Parts: sequence; C-alpha cells; structure tokens
Amino acid sequence: MKRMLWGRESVRRALESGADPDVILIDGADPDRTVRAMLAPTQHGRLPVYERPRRELDALTHDSKHEGIVMISGNFTYTELETVLSQSTSSPLLLCLDEITDPGNVGSILRTSAAFGVNGVIVPKDRSAPINGAVVRVSMAATELVPVARVTNLSRTLQSLGEDGYATVGLDANAEHNLEDLDLSGPIALVLGSEGYGLRRLVRERCTHLAKIPMKPPMDSLNVAVATAVALYECQRQRARTR
Repeated sequence: MKRMLWGRESVRRALESGADPDVILIDGADPDRTVRAMLAPTQHGRLPVYERPRRELDALTHDSKHEGIVMISGNFTYTELETVLSQSTSSPLLLCLDEITDPGNVGSILRTSAAFGVNGVIVPKDRSAPINGAVVRVSMAATELVPVARVTNLSRTLQSLGEDGYATVGLDANAEHNLEDLDLSGPIALVLGSEGYGLRRLVRERCTHLAKIPMKPPMDSLNVAVATAVALYECQRQRARTR
C-alpha cells in the first residue's frame, strides 16, 4: 500500500528531508496559489505535481485537513534495529513504545523525539499504530527524521539492550522513584506503555528501572504523548549538564 502524507508543513518538511514522492496532488482551484509557491523552491522542475479537484483530495484523505496538497510515495521503510544501534552516539537515547495504537499519539511522540534528539524509536510489529498518513501529518514529517525499528518481541529486545549497557527505564505511575531521581545521562532506552493499560507485565519486568512523573492530586496520569515529552525533556536536561 502506498503511503500518503498531507498538509503544507508536513509535505514541505518531508521534501526538505529528501523524500522522493511518486506524485504530489494539489488543489487545482487553489485561489491564492499558496501551494504552488511553497513547492517552487524545492521542485526545480523535477517533482511530479498534478492538479486535481479538491473533492478528490478530500476523498483520498477522508476529509482530513489536507490544505490543498497530498503527497503519495512508497511504503514507509522501517529501519533495522541493528542499524539504529550502530548509528547511535556514545550516549544514545532510544524510545520504546509498548503497543501504542493511536496514530495521533505516535505522530506526536515522533515529533517530540525529533525535537529532543532521540536516536531511534522501537515499536513491536503487532498491536502498534502503523506509520501512515495520519501519523506523518501529526508528526510534521518527523517520520523522515527519526528512524523507527520494528521488533517481534519488545521484552526480549529490552533484555538485549540491558545486556549491551543500556539503562531500560519504564514509565510507571506506581513506581517508587521519580524520573528526575535517576541518572539519565548514559545510554538510555525509555519505555512507554499503551494508552489504556500502560506497560505489559513482561515488558515491565525487563526494565532495569521504573520511574514516575510526579503530579499533584487528584491527577495521577498523563496522556502518553505528553508523558513522553516530559520524560525526554528530563533526559536532555540532565545530559546538558554533563556536556
């Protein structure tokens, strides 16, 4: 199945990141020619751009806010885990998503990952949101910037990462320690659980540390994408002190 992304900013960022589209469809009745002006600096006559009625763009994106532009390209290419690990820095920061199925959450998490310099995101092959047009748009095309690896068994992957020297840190609202109490300056694999159930038992048991984000009552949890942003900020805050 071909991959689609839509929205002016998503398409612009994807093109600037080196995306090679099969075709770009634009609203033929775009009154202010904003989309054409946006494409002009990047296309140099090479991009396959075609005008289509707006109703066709509506149908392709199921009436999403495509802003008059849809880019169609090949399937999203997941990165091999070995490649992610080989390209990581001396103190890599990985993000593991345990059965997060909402495309909006995954897109937001990928955007935050790009902003905070995550070296790679790891997801299970089953029961995880696919990287589709909705994810790409929410991520503002961060899917083109952060490598995403799929693994068959996330708990086994965490065990392997722990044996390779990573601190595997699972976020758990019932954990004894606050996230800020841990040393997050070395190689870290941060683990986030699903929207409804949090970390699965085997995944939790494979974490070398469990930590929570402290909150004031009566609130006792955060949306997983928001929790990811808070946790990644704390990671980078600590790492900035050691540079």
